[in-house]
Amino acid sequence: MSAAIGAAPIAPPAVQTRAGEVRSFTLADLPGVAALFQRVFIRKAGPVPPALAPCLAEIFLEHPWSDP
Repeated sequence: MSAAIGAAPIAPPAVQTRAGEVRSFTLADLPGVAALFQRVFIRKAGPVPPALAPCLAEIFLEHPWSDP
């Protein structure tokens, strides 16, 4: 099966993949999440500020309404 947009045909993917699984956010994820947060939302290159990971931990992992 292929679809076409204008004159350019679009072929189906060569490999069928399954959807990934979502797992719980853990303390071990904080360094990567902090780096991603800085890159996407702060848009600043360089080392992550030391206070960012604890701030994200408080918001997402230690908040009284968080769902473990």
